[in-house]
Amino acid sequence: MSEDFKNLVAKTFDDLDQINQGDYNWKQYLMYGFNLISGERLSEFFCEGYEKRFKEKTGKSINDIDNGLMFTFIEHYGGEDCGVDYYSVYRISNDEGQEAYVKFQGWYQSYVGSEYREWYFVEPVDKFVTVYERI
Repeated sequence: MSEDFKNLVAKTFDDLDQINQGDYNWKQYLMYGFNLISGERLSEFFCEGYEKRFKEKTGKSINDIDNGLMFTFIEHYGGEDCGVDYYSVYRISNDEGQEAYVKFQGWYQSYVGSEYREWYFVEPVDKFVTVYERI
């Protein structure tokens, strides 16, 4: 993954945060892991009401700042009986074949639910695991 592409992804997220200003925590919903369909542009994720508020605040469409990034849901973990760890991973790509993997990390408590904490770049790594099964 090139530094330029990583910077483009980070800038897109920063732009959304600046416009957001606590209005709608878009990263919280990405962390839930069930809102995006594979191969969907970030702008398509937002509901019509959010798009309207976005236009009122900025005079722009979300399409103007999502930089054509496509989000593909890869993995989700967390919730009841999984401890406090809670996250979702997405592959972010563009039409030029560049891609990055991003993890939206949070935590889970049964009496509170889940809460977004941070996002960061990750990469897929294959690991060999030994488990012991009853015979």
